[in-house]
Amino acid sequence: MHLLAKMVVAAFVAPRVYQSIEKSVTFSKALDAARGSGKPLLNAGCGGEPWHWMSGYIADQCDVNIDVVPRDVPNFIQADVTDLSMFDNKQFGAAFCSHVIEHVDDPEAVISELNRVADRVFILTPRWWDIWTYMNPDHKWLAMGDGFVALR
Repeated sequence: MHLLAKMVVAAFVAPRVYQSIEKSVTFSKALDAARGSGKPLLNAGCGGEPWHWMSGYIADQCDVNIDVVPRDVPNFIQADVTDLSMFDNKQFGAAFCSHVIEHVDDPEAVISELNRVADRVFILTPRWWDIWTYMNPDHKWLAMGDGFVALR
């Protein structure tokens, strides 16, 4: 394989591998936090894509799965993550929110709502060095430091 082809494969495959590992580790921390608190675990933006093995694995272990789009996952409630008024303050031991913030109009509202309904919040966003962060037309924000940079 030519060097250029290897570099292209590495640019597209390596971020997916890293993302899967990071998601697995972060989800384990969220699950442990919720179970340790004796409160339920909220999966905000549960996805449910049949092609992504981890979506089903995570949704199966969560007490409540929410998404703005109807999903065929257990314990599902259709909800907008910017308005979680159906939940009480600190109802959840933890909230897990993976690759959602970059799609919403107001990421600060999402963070505020998650902090209101959960004792601990675990958020994953695309990395600045991942080319797909910029190529996905649905990505509106890039998380950088303590804030967000508009992509669109």
